[in-house]
Amino acid sequence: PYVEDGAPLAPEITRHEPHVALFAGPDGLALVRTLVQQAAERGVAFLALEIGMGQAPAVALLMRAAGFARTEARPDLAGIDRVVAGWR
Repeated sequence: PYVEDGAPLAPEITRHEPHVALFAGPDGLALVRTLVQQAAERGVAFLALEIGMGQAPAVALLMRAAGFARTEARPDLAGIDRVVAGWR
């Protein structure tokens, strides 16, 4: 889940997906924050997370703040950053 609470989504998505599978707080990053924190606490050396459109800078910042010194965004086939990876 990485969609902002209340964001409009196509009915074919909301009809078939539970709310908790889509929405993650006011900025869509609530679960990402939790995952980054847990990965850092466990000493994970590499972390890659799927993200929503426009979230790459914020997710990279969260990762760097948690000790992932190197981060990189990877685009999907449409050129939209969809994954942020971080390495320790």
